[in-house]
Parts: sequence; C-alpha cells; structure tokens
Amino acid sequence: PLSAELAAAIVHPHDRWYTKLLGLASDFLPIETLPAPVRQRLRLVSTPSTRGRMRWYRKWVPILFPKLPTKLRLFHEAWEKRLF
Repeated sequence: PLSAELAAAIVHPHDRWYTKLLGLASDFLPIETLPAPVRQRLRLVSTPSTRGRMRWYRKWVPILFPKLPTKLRLFHEAWEKRLF
C-alpha cells in the first residue's frame, strides 16, 4: 500500500499547479513502460489515453527530437563543457 501511494504521488503530483501539469503531461511514461504485474502492485492503470499518448510518443519523438537545436537536446552541464 505504501509503495502504491508513493507511485501515485510521483506520477500524479498535487503540490503545485506546475507540477500537477507536468504530471498530467508525462504520467503515461511510467504507466506504460512498467510491466503489467508491477503496474498492478503500484495501482497504476493503463487507459486508452495513456496507451494513445505512448503510441504518439514512440512514433514522433524519434523524428522530432533530432531536429531540435543542440542546446535543447543536451543537459546543461554537457552544453557548458561542450561534451558532445
């Protein structure tokens, strides 16, 4: 039960409006990438919405990500040190 509460707090944060928006925008990632038995134990539910967003992510991110400017594709530290 405690791990389910922790998973819910991570996937759907409720402290500030911007973390709530971030949770709504990215909640499908842990839900759809965890194996079904783990998802069930953590009480994370796969829905048509989360599956659809994951399909969109898998289709478009590999196409769109390489087109982003280098500064957006790298971590701040790597950009500063030019580790690419």
